[in-house]
Amino acid sequence: MKSPFPGMDPYLEAHWGDIHQRMVLYAADQLQGQLPSDLRARVEERVLLQSRDEILRTLVPDVQISERVVPVRSISTQFDGSIVIEAARPVTIEF
Repeated sequence: MKSPFPGMDPYLEAHWGDIHQRMVLYAADQLQGQLPSDLRARVEERVLLQSRDEILRTLVPDVQISERVVPVRSISTQFDGSIVIEAARPVTIEF
């Protein structure tokens, strides 16, 4: 019997959460096999977008390709003997 809902499959709609998660993981695995060794296909990574007028927007792409970067931290000793650890700064990209 032909579906009464053109472009939709009621079975898939009922189980879309499971199907979507499996497709995302499959896509990430397939992409990873095609990428150079310094790139990673990641899932559930958040991207924060901020415009010049300070509007913040968070995006969560299904699969994100990111460069594998080891964070650089600097450790220094102060005159009073205390230790200061500086974490890597976030990357800002202007477009």
